[in-house]
Amino acid sequence: MTTLYYDLETFSATPIRAGTYRYARDTEVMLVAWAIDDGPVRVDEGIGEDFKNAFLSCDELVAHNAQFDRVVLAAHGLKRDIKAHRCTMAQALAHSLPGGLDALCTLLKVPQDQAKQKNGKQLVQLFCKPRPKNMKLRRATYETHPDEWLDFCKYAAQDVEAMRVVRQKMPTWNYKGEHLTVWHLDQLINDRGVAVDLGLSQAAVELMASQHEKMAEETALVTEGEVESATKRAQLLKYILKEHGVSLPDMKAATLERRVNDETLPQAVRDLIALRLESALTSGKKHKVVLASHTDGRLRGLLQFCGAARTGRWSGRVFQPQNLPRPPKYLDGDAYDAAVEAIKNGTAATDYDSPLEVVSATVRAVLVAPPGKKLLVSDLSAIEGRCLAWLAGERWALDAYASGQDMYKLAYSMSFDVPMSEVGDAERQIGKVQVLALGYQGAVGAVRAMAGDKADKWTDKYIVDGIVKPWRAANPNIVRFWYALEDAARQAVTYPGVPYVVGMLKLQRDGAWLRIRLPSGRCLCYPQPALEDGVVSYMGVNQYTRRWERLTTYGGKLAENVTQAVARDILAHGLLKAERAAYCPVLTVHDEVICEVPNTDAYTVEQLIEFMADSPPWAGDLVLAAAGFECTRYRK
Repeated sequence: MTTLYYDLETFSATPIRAGTYRYARDTEVMLVAWAIDDGPVRVDEGIGEDFKNAFLSCDELVAHNAQFDRVVLAAHGLKRDIKAHRCTMAQALAHSLPGGLDALCTLLKVPQDQAKQKNGKQLVQLFCKPRPKNMKLRRATYETHPDEWLDFCKYAAQDVEAMRVVRQKMPTWNYKGEHLTVWHLDQLINDRGVAVDLGLSQAAVELMASQHEKMAEETALVTEGEVESATKRAQLLKYILKEHGVSLPDMKAATLERRVNDETLPQAVRDLIALRLESALTSGKKHKVVLASHTDGRLRGLLQFCGAARTGRWSGRVFQPQNLPRPPKYLDGDAYDAAVEAIKNGTAATDYDSPLEVVSATVRAVLVAPPGKKLLVSDLSAIEGRCLAWLAGERWALDAYASGQDMYKLAYSMSFDVPMSEVGDAERQIGKVQVLALGYQGAVGAVRAMAGDKADKWTDKYIVDGIVKPWRAANPNIVRFWYALEDAARQAVTYPGVPYVVGMLKLQRDGAWLRIRLPSGRCLCYPQPALEDGVVSYMGVNQYTRRWERLTTYGGKLAENVTQAVARDILAHGLLKAERAAYCPVLTVHDEVICEVPNTDAYTVEQLIEFMADSPPWAGDLVLAAAGFECTRYRK
């Protein structure tokens, strides 16, 4: 088997933030660095014939962030079947390692002469992007910067050297067999993309511009010109304090949402807060992304494989489909379609009290089925609750899920020994908070975060004694599961090579890795584990700082990791079944799959639901359920 390692250096006037697929349309390939197996690295200017022959004949094609390189080559007419491709970035992410090649070289202790060149970013800035408009020389080339160009060629060659070494040093547990097949499907989904309504996006952008101008004028009028716009945070805080004596700690949405209806505040302050809240709505800006990033009326490259480092779940890119707002109640049903039409025909500004909220709430409607097609949408029902109960062996919960009972009512009933018939709406809301907040060892903080304003009247003591403890008493196996996982992790870190079994999971330390083997055969990976004062830690990317640093964990967090990971594997199983039946998935959002199919009776949402609710062979007695609908415009 022959393996081609390759890396492209490109130039384009299109910014890469528009997404790989838009960027690739008018990209010039300046350099191709490549090597076959352990052979010497070549650097060609442009796409040479020798490279083409190697690309078309080698068994494996390996690149770092392969989606970028293969999409650029495809734009230049050079394509291979997706099954030939491999990606060292995807391999890294599948094992909870950082995706950057330079970070991987440092972490894996790649020798300096084989590691990624440190001045690479400066060279990319110099040669791969247009220079600022105020500069006489708009583009740097080998003619204008010959010395730097030679260094640029060395940098390209060094990337191939680094990629080759990194690939050998990384594990392959989660990047072979069925796991590799899932990555190939991820790439196909990104290539397909999803059709978009450009007319809706254009109308929405125009509406946002007119509304922001109107609100800026209103803010300036109310404040007698002291605040130019409600988006001017510092000016607004200063004005409210000076004119009304009200000190707001910040302009965060959560803070303002609590105060906008506070009757102790002057009406003028509440009006300014309302203006600020509406001005700060950001989801509508996704329409600008659509216009800047689409190719031929489709958005592509929306998914990041293993974007959630700890669990392997997908995350979003470009349009960020995982971060779409849920429409308010007044836009339920037909009102949602009416709002979309109002935006498109230009009447939303007069039809609605808050046009920007309407634009933000309907942003998912920009995803559509093209002519002759329809969208089939299916969502796994209560998948985390089911997976947690299954992993922990909480039999009553599994039986309840299988029989389709109202889990929120049942949670309250089980916690407080109250017959289901006596559980009203208020009690059901407490049951809902219990189910959604307490499964991963959450307590007061988790309950307050989940309950929101409802929890303002609850004391900490009431939350502990009246909500948390009753739920834990009703779910003893889940509670035991937390502590069993934490104890097994401690033991595994202390005694390398010894497996510790917790139900269907196996924890074991192998060298620099703590692994939790899931029922699917995939492993959750915790690099460089350690145990200090009884606390388990590992190296990972901090989700807040985005830095590679030491992180701590505990039983509830480990339970969350494995539960969400199993849910992800079930979703992947459903995606593969849909793909093999030619249902053509075009996107996944959380636990939901969206397929684009011919608008005929041969393709039904009932069949897609069946794919999604099919338990994988490794899932034993786990009973799944899914719901779904058919549409031509995506909605919640």
